[in-house]
Amino acid sequence: MIVIDELQQMLLMLKALGDESRLAVVRVLGSGERSVGDLAEQVELSESTVSHHLTRLREAGLVSLRTAGTQRYYSLNASGMARFKHLAAKIESIQPLPPPEQCDDPSWIR
Repeated sequence: MIVIDELQQMLLMLKALGDESRLAVVRVLGSGERSVGDLAEQVELSESTVSHHLTRLREAGLVSLRTAGTQRYYSLNASGMARFKHLAAKIESIQPLPPPEQCDDPSWIR
């Protein structure tokens, strides 16, 4: 069974991946590390838009950043992607949250 912290993490990851442009960035990063400029060119978006998407993907733990001098290079976070796959495999066991009024009543816990 998935617990609440895992549920929140899964929601964060799904929201990060729930955008066509971010999925395109993940696809490109799947073939290796890239700079923002390289990513922008390959996914046909502005560098500022790509940076925004990379921030969301980093917050979800799916992308890593490496700096070299003034350059910033992004890659898929292997452990974050493994975590996503692990949680996705358990998605059918997610239990719905009780309505807020029942959260104060411990009888809903089984």
